Amino acid sequence: MKNQTSPILDYQKQDLFINFPNLYSSSPNIDCGVGLFDLIDIFSTLLEVRSKEARINEIKVESGMLLITVEGFKQKDNDYIFGLTNLAATLSQLICESCGNKGLILNCPGTLNPRCDLHGGFPFDNSRREIAPNLPFSLDHIGRKRLIVSVIHRSSH
Repeated sequence: MKNQTSPILDYQKQDLFINFPNLYSSSPNIDCGVGLFDLIDIFSTLLEVRSKEARINEIKVESGMLLITVEGFKQKDNDYIFGLTNLAATLSQLICESCGNKGLILNCPGTLNPRCDLHGGFPFDNSRREIAPNLPFSLDHIGRKRLIVSVIHRSSH
């Protein structure tokens, strides 16, 4: 059974292509839910500021993790881009792919995806909602831009 998440909408893809013409010059495949749009938008902003040469080749979700393939950047930017893609992958596991709220990796029909209480699924690997990581910020509304920016800002210091 295929993932039941609503895919990123055409107008959201167009926003990325218009706002970041260099990064998305090859019109890459973007295969993820609407709840990850803010994370991708912020990722794109940070990537473009760091590297004018970088190009996004593909964006997809595998086993509940956002995978962004970047190419064409200078060697000096490798560590930064590696860290940025890993940060996006890690945060995506805490964001409901359907709506952008706080999620948890759940066993959904045919796949593993981060889901909030509303969009549900079955707990995977003994995951329980009452067990939360001890983080210096709240995970509520994690998919919203303002919170993602604060998380990224804290992790860069």
